[in-house]
Formats: sequence, structure tokens, C-alpha cells
Amino acid sequence: MTGLGEQIHVMASEAAKTALTEQKGRFLDEFRLQLRRKQFKAMQSLMLASKADFTELALRELNEANEAGARTKYAHWTKKIEQDMESARQHMMIQAKK
Repeated sequence: MTGLGEQIHVMASEAAKTALTEQKGRFLDEFRLQLRRKQFKAMQSLMLASKADFTELALRELNEANEAGARTKYAHWTKKIEQDMESARQHMMIQAKK
């Protein structure tokens, strides 16, 4: 009878070992899934933050370029108006002399 009891003990140990191994596998799979989800959410957050930073930077650079263009046009038209004023002044002086 000792042999039968020992066999039962060995079989119970093997069954417990198998059950623990399967449960450990399920726990590891669930843990991996949770890590993947957290990683995905972290990457999404990072991408959204980077996208917002990039958009802000692009808008800032566009505004600066637009302002620089406006200053250039202003300087050009100011110079043109001054030249036209000088031309008109000279024309008036020539007309006054006649």
C-alpha cells in the first residue's frame, strides 16, 4: 500500500506542478498584456505632447517669418514713398522756377 500512496503523492505533486505552471503562464501573459497597454498609452501621450510642441514651434516660426516679411514690405514702401515725395518736391521746385 505504500507504493500506491506514494504514487498518489507523486501524481498529486505533478498535477499541482502543472497547474502552477499553467497559472504562472496565464499571470505572465496578463502582465505582458498590461505592460503593452501601458506602453501604448505612454507612447500615445508622448506623441501627442510632441505633436503639440511641434505645432507650437511651427506656428511661432511662421509668425516670425510673417512679421519679418511685413517689416521688409514696410521698409520697401516707406523707401518708395520717400523717393516719390523727393521726386514730387523736385518737380515742384522746377515748376516754381519756371
